[in-house]
Amino acid sequence: MDNQTELTPKASVRPSNGLFIPGYLLPIYALLFIAFGWFAREHWHNSPALDRPAAMLSQAVPSAIAQTAPTPPAVVDPKVVNQPSKDTAVQENTDKEIPPGELASDELPALRYSAHVYASEDEKRSITLNGQRYHEGDSPAANLTIEQIQQDVTIFNFNGEVFTLDALEDWPGGKVDVANPSEK
Repeated sequence: MDNQTELTPKASVRPSNGLFIPGYLLPIYALLFIAFGWFAREHWHNSPALDRPAAMLSQAVPSAIAQTAPTPPAVVDPKVVNQPSKDTAVQENTDKEIPPGELASDELPALRYSAHVYASEDEKRSITLNGQRYHEGDSPAANLTIEQIQQDVTIFNFNGEVFTLDALEDWPGGKVDVANPSEK
């Protein structure tokens, strides 16, 4: 028994449990942390850059491009220019978008689907089509109404016919096939 008492050290050393912060500094650090969070939220919540629609932001890019120095035109043989290749002709036909005035009343114009925001609150749900933000009930084109924005799809009403479009899937334009519009 006496041997055991000699094995235990008599020095009292406080074990280190990590970084020691004096008690009077804890409330000061807590207040600084809360203030930082408050001001960061105010900065991002009231940012004027978030209020601008994507169309206004995309208009700034062409003005920057216009300020660059123009490149001199390349010398091209006129015989080659007059003979377009088959690939170029096919590409020109697919890249053309039909203006809304030339569409039949039962055809839907092309829609570029660039953003889909789903929230539990109805008023916070939105989608962005052709650079413009729309909410449920809005009409992005003639005879087209956004009925409902769901988590993975958007339900549209076009001329009284209800159809769905997957989130972030572009609509190429044309007639709406009510059975499967997403497979076009």
